[in-house]
Amino acid sequence: MSFLTSTFVTAFEAACLIRAARPVRPAETRRPRLADVHRMAAPQGDAAAEFDSEEAAERLTMLLATLGYQARSAERDGGGVRRYAVQQVTIAEPDRVAADRMMVTSWQRGRQRLLATDPLGSTSPQAAHRVVLARAAWNAGVLVGRLRPRHSQLRIGIAEPDMVAVLVRAARLAGVPSSVSKRSGCFVIAVPEQSTSSLVNYELPGTGRPARRHALNPRHGRPTPRLAAA
Repeated sequence: MSFLTSTFVTAFEAACLIRAARPVRPAETRRPRLADVHRMAAPQGDAAAEFDSEEAAERLTMLLATLGYQARSAERDGGGVRRYAVQQVTIAEPDRVAADRMMVTSWQRGRQRLLATDPLGSTSPQAAHRVVLARAAWNAGVLVGRLRPRHSQLRIGIAEPDMVAVLVRAARLAGVPSSVSKRSGCFVIAVPEQSTSSLVNYELPGTGRPARRHALNPRHGRPTPRLAAA
């Protein structure tokens, strides 16, 4: 896989979606907030990932299909007395090993490129490549972890520390200031709300086509609790 092809970027964004959806490990929090309890449960069965957002599940399913893997998303119920909907993405058994291998490879290479500290000229192709990967990572992060805006800031909540490091570095590469705070159950990354479009819009290499054609869903992405039937 060459450094920057449409396949690489597509696979990297898919890997970021999966990493961003990773649940909180029990050791990371003692008393998670009720809104974060759903993140404590790992994906059930053979699911590749589980999301609060239907848009994130559809995005991952579409990216996997673009890569040639059979995947589907379906809704399931989670929780106890307070119920919520979870969007579960599964990969067909014949494709699972190959898809997992591609996700791991793309994540490792993309993360290495983004976190590299070697100086690059602002007009060099390598610098432009990094910005494309940075925006792919943020596209995934916003879909999975978007919280309610506060003080004119876009905020996303991510539990996985490696994904947080990638997003902070990616914002810097895109020229957007960011801050990180630790909350119960996740890290919260905040950037100026007006910078959202510059963080998530990018073209697939070699195609000239935007990787994302629809506007960001303004909803904050948390599940709506439902009372269990009596």
